[in-house]
Amino acid sequence: MWGIKQRGVSSVRPSVCLRLHLPTIFHTASIWLTVLLAVQRYVSVCHSTSAAARRFRTVDNAVRAIIGVMLAAVMVSLLRCQWLRDTTPSLKPQPPSP
Repeated sequence: MWGIKQRGVSSVRPSVCLRLHLPTIFHTASIWLTVLLAVQRYVSVCHSTSAAARRFRTVDNAVRAIIGVMLAAVMVSLLRCQWLRDTTPSLKPQPPSP
């Protein structure tokens, strides 16, 4: 189900990646990008006069935050993939018990 074993090498099917992992990555990233947007708005409205807020609201920091969120979403998806591989029972037919 999660991969094809050929000659001892496991390869992941592209359809599994498209159906399970990419939607999870983008869903996780969209949630955390929304949280980042809310934090930036809060800082901009409530702390607009402070020097720390002006340093926080730069384009470079926004780009770093977006890249960080995307990398974190990929890492979470990879960890989920590994967890599913470890917990998914084998799909081989089991012999009937006597």
